Amino acid sequence: MIFKDILFNKKICIESFFVIFAFFFGVMLIFLTPPLQSPDEPAHFSRAYSVSEGHFIAKKMNNVSGDYVPLSLFKFENSVGYLTFKSNERISYDILKKSSLIALEKENKVFGDQKYQALYSAISYLPQSIGIFIFRHFIDSVYWILIGGKLFLLIFYIVCGVISIKSIPFLKELLFLVLLMPMSLSLGASVSADGVLISLSILYISKIIEYSFSSKKLNSKQYLFLLSMALLIALVKQSFFISLFILFLPMEKLCEIRFPSCFNNNFSKITAIVLPAFLIGLFWSKISYNIFVPLNGSNPSIQLLFILSHPFVYLHTLFYTLYLNFLILIYETIGILGWLDVFLFPITYWLYFFFLFLNTFVGYSLNQKFESSSYQKLFLFIYVVFNVIFTSTAIYLSWIRPYVISPFEGLQGRYFIPFVLPFFVLLFLLFNSFRSIFRFKYIFVFNIVLVILTYLNLVFGLYIRYYANF
Repeated sequence: MIFKDILFNKKICIESFFVIFAFFFGVMLIFLTPPLQSPDEPAHFSRAYSVSEGHFIAKKMNNVSGDYVPLSLFKFENSVGYLTFKSNERISYDILKKSSLIALEKENKVFGDQKYQALYSAISYLPQSIGIFIFRHFIDSVYWILIGGKLFLLIFYIVCGVISIKSIPFLKELLFLVLLMPMSLSLGASVSADGVLISLSILYISKIIEYSFSSKKLNSKQYLFLLSMALLIALVKQSFFISLFILFLPMEKLCEIRFPSCFNNNFSKITAIVLPAFLIGLFWSKISYNIFVPLNGSNPSIQLLFILSHPFVYLHTLFYTLYLNFLILIYETIGILGWLDVFLFPITYWLYFFFLFLNTFVGYSLNQKFESSSYQKLFLFIYVVFNVIFTSTAIYLSWIRPYVISPFEGLQGRYFIPFVLPFFVLLFLLFNSFRSIFRFKYIFVFNIVLVILTYLNLVFGLYIRYYANF
């Protein structure tokens, strides 16, 4: 009876279950996934370590972007690197134990390639670098220093997730599932910049939705919070266009914010959030351009000129790239872990995908209708489409050799996780008038069962990929 009362008290239940599940399954992912066995994790770890030493801007030497880091980081990487891209290789407890004994030699440093991660601002690695800073002052094992960075990002991810679920006035059950998607949680339990981007983006979007549908006007503290969030997001992987979600906020919500009389209009108040975010993103892009090293034969300048000269050719190429990769992108967004070689059962992906839609239309946490303007619906559509195009184009510019007009590689589902919530908010608002008919009281019970089964499947997948010897 007590469990039932807690389960259906939605004011505390969803956040409480999120904390329990995110922490338990996050820690499980940290220790069950072998170290450095996720996309670009060695470079993320190296960059986070540099930030923990106060090296906020990377260097460029001999056409390599990176920084001086302890040689023991590369020794540790080599001890487990044989697993990367080799699905026939396995790891044992003895190998892990031996790797964990590699000691950090702080003074014995070499210049290391941090690849594209060298271009990311220190904000992208703030939680991880704090964990690394603390752990390396008490522990000399590279393995446990890496674990420290992951644990601190996991705590940051959980805190942002809890606030997001508490804040958003609807689709709480959906957000619970989005935050616990294996890919989302694995990035939130890593040293990747993507974990920070997902955490901040979902919190920012949830807060704007909360303020948009609140009966109260925006106050100065809330305004400054949104301004700060927009600046932070613009600095994380140069994600300025994500911070444009502020345009979803109804203009009349800004009436109580007081500017000098000559700027005291709602347009100025929105501009005062958007413009600084744009400028700080542009400023960091200018800094990082000086250490940019093209990969895979790419040339962003030539690629950009090609797109501007042949926009319809490029859009056709982009459309077919997304069309041909649609299924694998869905799978990757939900969760293909490791170096994109740890799969769930196909039925798990489709069940999770189905439940994301189901929670959009039959979630039980609602007790009122939410009216939205045509502008807000149109904005959500443009916002999602534009960010998908921009994210894909960023890969095309920085990863693909010039003049490719056939479907290109490089896109990964994790890049689109920040746009999952706005997409489902759009669907919710479009069909909001029918929600009172389809509310399902026990939907959250099914969500809990789905998450448990998904992670049982994931444990099996990780065991088969990394530990089973047949």
